[in-house]
Amino acid sequence: MPQNTTRRRRANTSSAASKQTTHSTTTSATSDDSQPTKTPKSVPQLLDEEYSSFKNFLSLAAVACLVFFHMIQNTKLPPPGRVHGVMIDAGSTGTRAQVFTFRFDKEHRHLELQSTAMFAHNKTLDTLASATASSSKLFFKPLLEKVKKAVPGLRRRKRTPIALHATAGFRLLGDEKAERALDMARQALGSTEFMFKSEWVSVLSESDEANHAWVTTNYLLRNFDPENKEKQFVGALELGGASMQIVFHDDGDIDESITTPESEEAEAQKVKENGHFPAAQTPIKVFGQTYTLHSRNHLGLGLVNFKKKLYGIFDHEGVLEEGNPCFRKGTTFKDTKLKVQRPDFTGPKTVRIVGDGDFDRCVASAEIAISSYSRLFDKRSHLPDEKKFVAFAYFYDKTVRLGLNSSATKEEMIAKGKELCEDQGAESHAGLDERCAEFSYIFAVLKILTENFSVSKTNVSFEQFVDGHMLGWPLGAVLDTLQPEVIASQVSLDKEPPLMT
Repeated sequence: MPQNTTRRRRANTSSAASKQTTHSTTTSATSDDSQPTKTPKSVPQLLDEEYSSFKNFLSLAAVACLVFFHMIQNTKLPPPGRVHGVMIDAGSTGTRAQVFTFRFDKEHRHLELQSTAMFAHNKTLDTLASATASSSKLFFKPLLEKVKKAVPGLRRRKRTPIALHATAGFRLLGDEKAERALDMARQALGSTEFMFKSEWVSVLSESDEANHAWVTTNYLLRNFDPENKEKQFVGALELGGASMQIVFHDDGDIDESITTPESEEAEAQKVKENGHFPAAQTPIKVFGQTYTLHSRNHLGLGLVNFKKKLYGIFDHEGVLEEGNPCFRKGTTFKDTKLKVQRPDFTGPKTVRIVGDGDFDRCVASAEIAISSYSRLFDKRSHLPDEKKFVAFAYFYDKTVRLGLNSSATKEEMIAKGKELCEDQGAESHAGLDERCAEFSYIFAVLKILTENFSVSKTNVSFEQFVDGHMLGWPLGAVLDTLQPEVIASQVSLDKEPPLMT
């Protein structure tokens, strides 16, 4: 019984499907046969339709143009006359890239600094002495990726000079290793999108480093501006980790005793005792004008190098750990790692220091350390009378950043020194406080340079920024690369379509 029922149901289903298919086919055929035939369109009708489509296209195009011009009007376009320059500072404690953006004043043929962008990492150039070409590119990649964003447009980058200069600490690496590292840097920078010349990678000479710093200082103080009729050029004092630079302009009213070399015999004896003393008189050209500069570079008198020598003397005399006059009084510094330099030993040393901070004794110790290995006491290192000097880099970091006034007097410096060396209630930073030693060193240096803060000397001001721009040699070095033809090639980009620059 169930089986017969199943057969009947299948038969009925098949029959129904067959009827439905037949009906569907018939309907479709009837529908096709009954559809009316389309009448061909006349030429005027076709032209009307084409004209209507064209009007719609024009309407859309007009809307698009309005949107585009609205975007242009509300977009802050770069100012005309833009000029860029990139400088990489290969220092003794890290590598820093700076991008300077100027506006070219066509009327006065002068560059006005608009902005500065800075990017840094703590890797130092000496690591390239044993690097490969590929690893050298990786060394610069993090910096260059940021630099590229600061100089928009491929064509503009191709006309923007990029240079690298190593500073004093690099000179201590040795000629062979230094040149190998510089070659790797040349290969890496030569493969970038920027304008590059191999001579733009170098170790700055003593005089060049000082002279570029002087140009930067006076440029930011607007002493090169064509509208400035009362130019008052200031001298520059820069204290780095490995060296110290002194440079000033010779305006014809300087005591000859600090610009004229001593006799050959006396000079030879001092070179024998303290090494070479690079004093230079250099003519430089800035915006078409020539200036004569006197510069002094004291390699080894940087703050880091000084502390190594000072701690070496303390270690030799047995007062590094007990009775140390340059660590805060009454404070114990446990497991302190110091870099110590002695004739028989150079390297890090872990010590336990019991501070006996005494500003006067620390300054006296600093003077002894200076006299034992440098020629800072030489008459030609003294600052000329009645000249204004701006002191920056560590001069600023270890004074103003600690609360000292930028134009502090001798008495104010002494008060700050006593506070840093003798204040037992002050907080310690990271278990180590070298502020007493560092401040005492700066005080000792200025005391020597100004003949015990003679009243005939113009006081030194501690500055690091002018109108938000940092003092130092990089800006002066960039201005040196921005020769007239380089400026003209960048300014000409303003005449090209924006999307092409």
